[in-house]
Amino acid sequence: MTESLPVDGRSLTLDQFLSVVRGRSAVSLAGDARTAMAASRAVVEAAVRRGRAIYGVTTGFGQLSDKIVPPDQARALQLSLVRSHSSGAGDPLPEEVVRGILLVRANSLARGHSGVRPVVVETLLALLNRRLVPFVPSQGSVGASGDLAPLAHVALALIGEGEFVGPDGRRTPAAAALVDHGIAPLELAEKEGVALVNGTSLMASYLALAVADASDLLDAATVAAAVSFDALEGNPEALDDRLGRLEEHDSAAEADLRSRLDSLDTTLLGRVDKTLAEANVALVQAVQKGLTQNLDEKWKPVGESIETFAQGSRQILKDVSDTYRVATQTRLLLNENARRIADLGRDIVALEESLKLVVQKTIEDGLAPLEARVAALESHTGLGTPTTTNGERPPPAEP
Repeated sequence: MTESLPVDGRSLTLDQFLSVVRGRSAVSLAGDARTAMAASRAVVEAAVRRGRAIYGVTTGFGQLSDKIVPPDQARALQLSLVRSHSSGAGDPLPEEVVRGILLVRANSLARGHSGVRPVVVETLLALLNRRLVPFVPSQGSVGASGDLAPLAHVALALIGEGEFVGPDGRRTPAAAALVDHGIAPLELAEKEGVALVNGTSLMASYLALAVADASDLLDAATVAAAVSFDALEGNPEALDDRLGRLEEHDSAAEADLRSRLDSLDTTLLGRVDKTLAEANVALVQAVQKGLTQNLDEKWKPVGESIETFAQGSRQILKDVSDTYRVATQTRLLLNENARRIADLGRDIVALEESLKLVVQKTIEDGLAPLEARVAALESHTGLGTPTTTNGERPPPAEP
């Protein structure tokens, strides 16, 4: 039997996230998380019994926040919240993004600071294990106090009122799909609607996936750059690691580039060197200069930017993104951190798109014969291949 990944709200890594979301590894609720959740749930229930005014739990929302909701209607309030916020539009989000939402939301709630019952997390994890993908429209997230509309659609599927999307794109009523897979529809208790909806799981999922894709793109670009650098006889001194240490600005990305250069196939490069030796020396020198400057100036900030976003993603995967946190055994505190996550997510997606263009252009250029590339460079730089008086090329330059 395959061992499942224990979800405890504290130890989820980016690699584990990807193994579940893309690799479809099994997941389960950790025992210590179950204990922590039960303790925080007791705090919420005690506050409701005492009639304490808690926004969105025993009060209305927005302009109705000064209206107290009687204890016997507190659960109905959570159901109304989910239904009213399930107002997204457009095509469904990609499967991996929705699976990421399920995992991030489950992990956040498993920390035991949101006051929900363990069954809420268990139901989210059951969807992942059964490969059930809630229908979540791609438009409608306001991103101000969380991904309200997308998460509401996830919650709607949990309670059996939404829909699931199959691999073929067909949508199935949630109630029937849950029964078919042996999952009981969730009956929301006090605060559980708020805890499911008020989070940043969509932004966190997109961020983690974009970081992974950007890292893969950088790796592909590193291979392409290393081959191009060596083929065009770039100056390796610009990438000397001692320079990076002197500047206190050495990066893992640049170190990887140096490693790729050291491991290139010398037989292949020998053939490339022979071809280049017949080209215009001035042209090669111009290419060397441009390539060296680009690698030296671009590789460090790109690699460091991706690592910065990766660090943010690793932290956000373990955040408790909820309006009210159960901070202690006796108290609930207001929390708001959506803006930081939104900014990180927007920036990494933009960086990923830029890297895609770089890699695509590199691949397209790499398909052309080397002579064609040299001719294109000649046209671009205005440097022609010198000839002798009889129209022949000069002999290859001395090494």
